[in-house]
Amino acid sequence: MPFLRKIVVAVVASLLSGISGSLAADGIPSSAIAACTKLSQDPNFAHAFTGSPQYDHDISHWSNASSLPSLCTMEPSSPQQVQKLFSIINDTRSPWAVKGLGHCNNNNMSATYGLQIDMSRFSQISLSQDKQSVKVGMGVAWGQVYQVLGPHNLTAVGGRSPTVGVAGLSLSSGYSWVTNEYGFAIDNTLAADIVLPNGTFTTVSESHGGDIFRALQGGLNNFGIVTSITLKTHPIGQVWGGSLTISGDLKALVDATVEYSAKPSNPKATLAVEFLAKNGTATGLIIMFYDGAHPPPGLFDAFVKLPNSTGEVKTQSFFEFVQAGEVAASPTNRATWYSAPVLKWTRDMVEYVHQQVIEYSVKLAKQSKSGTLVSGNIEPFGPQAYGFSRGSAWPHDVDHPYNTFNGLMMWSDPSDDKALFPLNVEYHTKVWNKAISLGLSKPKGQVFFPPNYSQNITPVEQIYGANLGWLRKLKQQVDPWGLISLTGGFKI
Repeated sequence: MPFLRKIVVAVVASLLSGISGSLAADGIPSSAIAACTKLSQDPNFAHAFTGSPQYDHDISHWSNASSLPSLCTMEPSSPQQVQKLFSIINDTRSPWAVKGLGHCNNNNMSATYGLQIDMSRFSQISLSQDKQSVKVGMGVAWGQVYQVLGPHNLTAVGGRSPTVGVAGLSLSSGYSWVTNEYGFAIDNTLAADIVLPNGTFTTVSESHGGDIFRALQGGLNNFGIVTSITLKTHPIGQVWGGSLTISGDLKALVDATVEYSAKPSNPKATLAVEFLAKNGTATGLIIMFYDGAHPPPGLFDAFVKLPNSTGEVKTQSFFEFVQAGEVAASPTNRATWYSAPVLKWTRDMVEYVHQQVIEYSVKLAKQSKSGTLVSGNIEPFGPQAYGFSRGSAWPHDVDHPYNTFNGLMMWSDPSDDKALFPLNVEYHTKVWNKAISLGLSKPKGQVFFPPNYSQNITPVEQIYGANLGWLRKLKQQVDPWGLISLTGGFKI
């Protein structure tokens, strides 16, 4: 850490006042110094500075490329403390960020050089008496939700990895293993507890604060800090599924993917096919899911019978299925992903993705010192998945059932960041342009990207489309002071 930052943190941590604006060198805004000083003077705030375990936890992300060295961090434990935080932000105009569990892969979105807010103390999970809904704190992981609901033979529409946080996914779009059956996570919210920028703590739903409620369905952090969310529950029993890794020639995997994608969509089934490559050598990963003890004959047979495969598919509980799919990241993991809208997965499109993964794994090796992996993820969701929208901020509907191609690049050396973020954008742009040339996608302005799969260069018009009009008007009403503009994310 630069010497001056050490001085500033030491001064703030020791509760000294009168820090001059001249200490705002080294990229530390004087407003952040003022905010962190106020926090450190309140013994009720669980605040931290660099060098402490809490600080390390609060700034951490699944991808270290998304983390920033905040001046100080704070873990609020009640809506009243969030209200106090907004008061401090308003008084100081400090930059700030709010983080759930840190699966956001865009830096400067859930991270900041100023005041980092970590929501991990909002950890409640409460099933309603009639078991029709579950109220979940924004510091909870989806695996915890499934573990609580499982004994009641229930689930919620949520993350596909157990360590993904409820916060980011439920406020963005929310692809799930049961999206084909019940829609996206944002289609299954019933209410949200939120602290507005003016300090008001309220619960919004379709019947109360409906405009804000709709705006939170894809609007992320643009309208305040959500402390908990209430979700519909859905019945679930034993499920069938698992993953297989394919080595060697992947032609049979391409064939099986094309065959599956051409079938009528089964609402109870979900498939993810991922091509992964390192320095020109590719493997395949298949994850299959069926909401039932056994899938219909022929649905996944072509995948189960693939040669050169390892792994396991079986009947199990939903919680067991999700837990088995967790992929741990190394402590030095740095990663970025992006999306490209694709209407159908034809042979030309699937094979193009396969080849681009190989091509860009070679580019990754040439253009970086520490690049480890390139992936391309194909997820043939059915059109019915897009029919549950209630007029949310993020536009999605059954007439425009675009699947999201999602690709990932991974590396470990921070000095590679500058080259690899734009390389990943180039990679996805090629896939998108290929889909357009095949009549499987449309140009900018005619298709919309899900916010949680989008790079930070994506203009908000490309995410919210015509909804930007009412969203911007609502934001001006909710936040005329511009407090939300002091944080990162896709700013409406």
